[in-house]
Amino acid sequence: MNVKENLSMSLSNVCGVNRLCHRNDIFHVFVRNTGTKAIKGIRLCLPELEEANSSWNCESLSKMFKLTFLELNNLIIYSGPKFLPDSLRNLIWSWYPSRFLPGSYRPNLLIELKMKNSKLVRLWDGKQDLPYLKSIDLRDSKNLTKTPDLTGIPNLERCERLQQLPDLPSNRVLEVRVDNCGSLKQLSEPSKLNKPINLEDFRLSSVNCFGLADDEGWNNTIFSMLRRMATQRISLKFDEFRIANSWR
Repeated sequence: MNVKENLSMSLSNVCGVNRLCHRNDIFHVFVRNTGTKAIKGIRLCLPELEEANSSWNCESLSKMFKLTFLELNNLIIYSGPKFLPDSLRNLIWSWYPSRFLPGSYRPNLLIELKMKNSKLVRLWDGKQDLPYLKSIDLRDSKNLTKTPDLTGIPNLERCERLQQLPDLPSNRVLEVRVDNCGSLKQLSEPSKLNKPINLEDFRLSSVNCFGLADDEGWNNTIFSMLRRMATQRISLKFDEFRIANSWR
């Protein structure tokens, strides 16, 4: 039995089958480049911010073809990955060091994307098929200028260079948080909606986003939704009154 297999077995006994969760074990894999296709999960949650030395090598990820869960929190590294497994369901990586995700990465299976305090400018080029994505958290990614299609509950707070959101999906409940995004001037193109958004299913938090006051397209859309909602409520109340009085 070789060294890699011994390491994999010892970690499995502590953290579950083929999952790494202890600091020293994870550092060993990335510093010695001993990743294997047997590893399915990595979770590193440091209590305080820590800098990895120059020996840390993200190349180890290129050997983890079955990795579904990756969490690296409070670790600063200076060279980002050139490869991420397409098998990832959960990608949680604060202080991500690169301006982009690897060009070869396909996030089709991704359920959760959390990359706070990253150096990301954008995630990927073009439109991606994201049928399972439920949560996006890119808060404090101060260099972010462009976001992917919005799904689930996007948290984009304090993304100071973000100027416009992509088209909003109109077929699902949506909550968008863009507090303190000082450069944000436009939410999206209301004219591109497949159908009108239901105001009850749409929640927007945009504290200190003063540039949005000049977004005439969305101002008109929101007022239209309010008028429609008020009309529906009046009609509903009238029907309730008529039904109630019919029993007297």
